[in-house]
Amino acid sequence: MKQIITLLFILLNSSIYSQTFLDYYFKSKEVDGAILIYDKNKDSWLFNSEYDVNKETPIGSLFNIPNALIALDLGMILNNPANYFAWDGVKRYYFGKSNPNWNCNTNLDEALKYKTDWYFQEVSNLVGFKNYSFFLNKLNITNSNYNRKENFYWHFGNLKTTPKLQLDFFKKLKNQEIIWFQKYNQKYVYDELLLISDRNYSIHGYQTYNVYKGERIDWWVGVLETKDNTYYFSTRIFESINKEMAPDFFNKKYEITLEIFRVLGYI
Repeated sequence: MKQIITLLFILLNSSIYSQTFLDYYFKSKEVDGAILIYDKNKDSWLFNSEYDVNKETPIGSLFNIPNALIALDLGMILNNPANYFAWDGVKRYYFGKSNPNWNCNTNLDEALKYKTDWYFQEVSNLVGFKNYSFFLNKLNITNSNYNRKENFYWHFGNLKTTPKLQLDFFKKLKNQEIIWFQKYNQKYVYDELLLISDRNYSIHGYQTYNVYKGERIDWWVGVLETKDNTYYFSTRIFESINKEMAPDFFNKKYEITLEIFRVLGYI
């Protein structure tokens, strides 16, 4: 019922368009998935799957952004490159390969860039349950039904979010409109999300990868800024874990998104 009410709210307050032809760009990469785009100038929403707009999946590494903002505002970490957390000496691996960016002393800039789970677990330990309960209830970016005693809980099923919630959050973050956080902390974190800086456009964004209910889920949420408009987007792809993972799997969400931007005339 909550999802239906949320979708009705979108319908009543802005234009909304379903474009199923966009399915082609997912099928051409041999994955299932959906894109949601908010056009600032037109105050309109575009998607290829109405169901996906409010479909919940684990928030994963997207939780690093509110996690950093909460800790910054509480003064538990600093946006200072010299402010490091000491590595505990435990070697960590990604798909069987040691990741040197995870196995060293780390500051916030590096932790955001490399999605360093042990760093954000330390942040979580400092912030504590009461602070999370307060902020998560106010931010409305996820449910707050999670097991805080389980390390890296943001990657598992209880802490979930949707494309619509993420785009609402990114709109506020870009414009420094999250009333619970200092504007300079919002600007700092948003600036850290810059991924592409082209002569004609820029993209700030963040990605997460999870395995949930028998599917690989690779998700990119961000902001495309052109010379005359701003677009907020969420691209989420799904693939069965029973299917052999293609070597280029993690590139597909980027390729699909940029191809759609081009066919829509955004870039």
